[in-house]
Amino acid sequence: MEEALELAQNANRVGMTKEQYQKVYNKIQQQAAFICFSNGDFGKARELLDSSSVDPREVISLFPGLMPPSSTFVRTIPPLHSIADVSHLFHGDEGKLSEAKQFLRHFLEELHEISLQHTLVWQFALY
Repeated sequence: MEEALELAQNANRVGMTKEQYQKVYNKIQQQAAFICFSNGDFGKARELLDSSSVDPREVISLFPGLMPPSSTFVRTIPPLHSIADVSHLFHGDEGKLSEAKQFLRHFLEELHEISLQHTLVWQFALY
């Protein structure tokens, strides 16, 4: 997986705009992140998700009961992963489930901090 990421990062973008290349590279990073998540490598998964501009709902949807009932969110097609949910993934292993929940908490807290920083930047820019 590391080699695939490195190859994708250094690939020649012949025939692609910078935006097209970034979109393809982000998708590769997202897929790699979910592989890391599946393997319990939560640190690497978070690093890849942070740098790939993933829709946070892709991650939240792995945790049953966290998406609001009114949500119309549909996972990316084609799928980024084959994970049904964390309970199935970790076969009820309470240790892994606890680690996965910690991962989600840190992931969402980081997104919240970034959102607050962007809000502050816009507030300063407007005044």
